[in-house]
Amino acid sequence: MDPDRRITSLDSVPTDTTFLFTVRGSDADAPREAVLVRAGDGTVRGWLNYCRHLLDVRLDKGSGAPMRDGEIVCANHGAYFAADTGRCT
Repeated sequence: MDPDRRITSLDSVPTDTTFLFTVRGSDADAPREAVLVRAGDGTVRGWLNYCRHLLDVRLDKGSGAPMRDGEIVCANHGAYFAADTGRCT
């Protein structure tokens, strides 16, 4: 991959929280936040930075999303999301 187009290095993605970044599409698209998270098998996955139940609630508010037992936790209402699939558990 072109180094100028990388989001970050794999070593920069933490194992116990998320890595927040901004997704920018075409000039017509509004920028959106997303997170990188390590799945249980060590791979890195990317998800949009919002709770799937409450779309106006950010999972990572700027200091990393809370995680427990390898799942992302919504700090607003306590839902857990699998890091590898995004599925609510």
